Order: sequence, then structure tokens, then C-alpha cells
Amino acid sequence: MKPRKFYSTRHTCASLLLTKGVPAKFVAEQLGTSLAMLQSNYGKFMSADTSQLDAALALDVPTLRKAS
Repeated sequence: MKPRKFYSTRHTCASLLLTKGVPAKFVAEQLGTSLAMLQSNYGKFMSADTSQLDAALALDVPTLRKAS
């Protein structure tokens, strides 16, 4: 196994917690970051149901889908 820098453990922690379904708000609080950063960097590890995250970010999802 290739040695990794200590800071990489933060990324491993975020991806593992989100993969296991831990709420994004909790993960963001533990890592000291924002929900928006989690979504942009770790969105692929989040479950398909992002309604809680969308609500937390105050996103108007139906409007965003119409704009696409």
C-alpha cells in the first residue's frame, strides 16, 4: 500500500462517512467545512436522496431542473 500524507485521512473520512449514509450536515460539522464544499467535492459518495442537503442549502431544485 502506498504511503499517504496525514491530511489525506480527512478525505478518506468524508468519503467513507458519506458512503455509509451519515448525514452530510454532521460530516460537514465534524470536518469543519460547508455543505456546499461537501456536495461539490464528495457528491459522488452521497446517496441519491440529496433533498436534505438541497433544503439546507436553500436550493430550489424544481427551478434548477427547469433551467437545465
